[in-house]
Amino acid sequence: MRSRVAAIFDVDGTLFNNPSTERRFIKYLLQRDKFPLKAYLNFLLGAIILLPKGISTVLKGNKYYLRGWSVEETEEILKEFFETLMVPVLQNEVGERVRWHQKEGHLIFLLSGMPSFVLEKFGEYFCVEHLCGSRVKERGGKFLGPLENEHPYGGKKGEVVVRFAEENGVDLKASYGYGDHYTDRHFLKLVGHPVAVNPSKELEQLAEREGWGVVWYQTK
Repeated sequence: MRSRVAAIFDVDGTLFNNPSTERRFIKYLLQRDKFPLKAYLNFLLGAIILLPKGISTVLKGNKYYLRGWSVEETEEILKEFFETLMVPVLQNEVGERVRWHQKEGHLIFLLSGMPSFVLEKFGEYFCVEHLCGSRVKERGGKFLGPLENEHPYGGKKGEVVVRFAEENGVDLKASYGYGDHYTDRHFLKLVGHPVAVNPSKELEQLAEREGWGVVWYQTK
């Protein structure tokens, strides 16, 4: 069977400028008095539980603030948030590249540490089936806080991309990758056409040394 070409996109900071989707969503909830004190306390609880895994997991992989939230109600608020605030910022050069890869018949893979139910909104917007985010456990229609999978960040992103390629017959050396942060190097080094998007200083320096593509753009 002929190998497939993929285009792998980090989301936050790549498909649009920071702040991250999660921070924007939390700010949106705060402005509507829908982020209770209990959410802060649950985040602190999560920080204690996750501390042995390192500070990056505490800060980026901690989804315990969602503990006890109704899945249905959260998704309803998320839908309004995404259509109002996220769709406009996705109309940029990198968003156009997603569309270009789709026209070329490339397999699109969105890879992010944000909660999966949030990442799915990006999948719906771009009509993308292949996604990997942080899957928050659910029970009885409510979020529990812990994750079902390893938080896809740093080196874990590289592992996820290798598994994705194996499962979907993807030739990584013929494929494309887009990321904005130095930690994205783990999966960018795996593809034949890596692109640093609005890169951090360290990633920009790496891209220059390796001869990678670099894209700069502005969004809201």
